[in-house]
Amino acid sequence: MCGPLPILSAAGNKYIITLIYDYSRMFWVYLLKNKSKYFAKFKEFHVKIKKEANAHIGTLHSNNGREYTLVDFKNYIRQHAIKHQTIVLYNPQ
Repeated sequence: MCGPLPILSAAGNKYIITLIYDYSRMFWVYLLKNKSKYFAKFKEFHVKIKKEANAHIGTLHSNNGREYTLVDFKNYIRQHAIKHQTIVLYNPQ
């Protein structure tokens, strides 16, 4: 997740989410008005991947931002057997 951006999109969005499928390097970009909408967008994306690609999200790599530490988010990924791996913030590696 990136944001808040200094310049809003035409629709008033100020956050960007990028989700990348490591195997194919295919990626999706979502624009959000509020950071709090991340969890709802992730659930929507998860359903889309299951239906359209008949695939399972096995591991989620994130920067350990606050949007990934919500109890509801942690419970959701646990229920769907998604591993969550985090990186160290502000580390170029």
